[in-house]
Amino acid sequence: MRRVSILNNETILQCMRSCLEEESIHHVTVARLFAYLSSHLPMDVPTPGQTSIKAMLKRHFHLKYKAVSPAMVRYIDPTYNEKRLWTARLLA
Repeated sequence: MRRVSILNNETILQCMRSCLEEESIHHVTVARLFAYLSSHLPMDVPTPGQTSIKAMLKRHFHLKYKAVSPAMVRYIDPTYNEKRLWTARLLA
């Protein structure tokens, strides 16, 4: 019963919305969102856990956050090739 009330709490949703607007959906993580909620929510409102935050993001904002494969770092990082060349020269 308590989890359902946390998932639909309008104060928490407003705070999450403001965090997503400040940091954009591409730079926010569940841990950052948890830290933001911990510092910005009023004292009488309980801070939801990370599992509840993921459920709220999925239900209300239609966002799914999951772990990224470590191999994807190579494709996302634009300076990866420069680092690879520098390391190859260093080891040669």
